[in-house]
Amino acid sequence: MQTKNKLVTGIVAGIILLVFVGGASAVMTVEDLEAKKVERDTKKEEIQADRKVKKEELDAKKEEKKVEIQEKRCEQIRERVQSRTQKFESNNKYHQKNFNGINKNIEELSVFFEVEGLDTSDIESYLAILKTKLENLYVDHNSFIASLEASVDVDCVDIEEGIRNKLQLARQEGNSIREDILDIKDYYKETIRPELLELRKEYLGSAGNDLDKKEEE
Repeated sequence: MQTKNKLVTGIVAGIILLVFVGGASAVMTVEDLEAKKVERDTKKEEIQADRKVKKEELDAKKEEKKVEIQEKRCEQIRERVQSRTQKFESNNKYHQKNFNGINKNIEELSVFFEVEGLDTSDIESYLAILKTKLENLYVDHNSFIASLEASVDVDCVDIEEGIRNKLQLARQEGNSIREDILDIKDYYKETIRPELLELRKEYLGSAGNDLDKKEEE
């Protein structure tokens, strides 16, 4: 009987021990899971923060690269415009030298024919008109150069649009220059040159008559 009681008591004690140990084990597992959840959330936040920092760094590098490319593009545009400006200034000097030389020659011929007793009133009036046309050409050219120089006086951020708008105005002034040059050439060809040829014809005729008179004497 005692042996049976001891056996029952041992079984009960074992069951109680298993229940106690199992319960304690279950409580530790919940704590571990909670700790792991906190650890996982913390790790997730760290990863997200790290990704955000890397994204900001990448965006900053992209923006820096964009600004670098924009500045390089800006410098290239300025160099092209400056090259064009120098070219047009060179052309202007050529036209001034050429047209001023023509104007001087016409003035000298006019004086020569006047001294020879020919009527040079027409050629003198033509010369006055020619001088006005030349002055208009030089004014338009100076305005054109000023527009080209102003076209690069904008921020690099807005340079392409700014230059595009200002170059459009410069092109219009460039067209005016071409029209001025054609007008001067046409005026000389159709008005001044025929008058000079007529004066030359009169001069040669007059010189021939003087020679005939001397031969008769």
